[in-house]
Amino acid sequence: MRGDNYRKMVRLVKAIVDEHYEPHSHRGSQIDIFRRYVVKVYPMSAATFRRMMSEAIAEDGYIGMGGNRTIKKTHQRRHMDELRNQLSLFD
Repeated sequence: MRGDNYRKMVRLVKAIVDEHYEPHSHRGSQIDIFRRYVVKVYPMSAATFRRMMSEAIAEDGYIGMGGNRTIKKTHQRRHMDELRNQLSLFD
């Protein structure tokens, strides 16, 4: 889990993007906003910016990665539950 300062920075970066984002304009694309506004306030690489934009912030402030990582962890938990159920047969 990320620290409080990182979560705060993600919120502030997303606020900058939301303020300047224009859905159907190339000038208002996320990468353009990154180059014109975000880098001046928060120096970071484009890869870090993309990672921040892909992270989801729930109402409770938890930041978690979406996509494949979530699916993989869910699959691992399900697999471990199945193993426990199978092993309980021998008790």
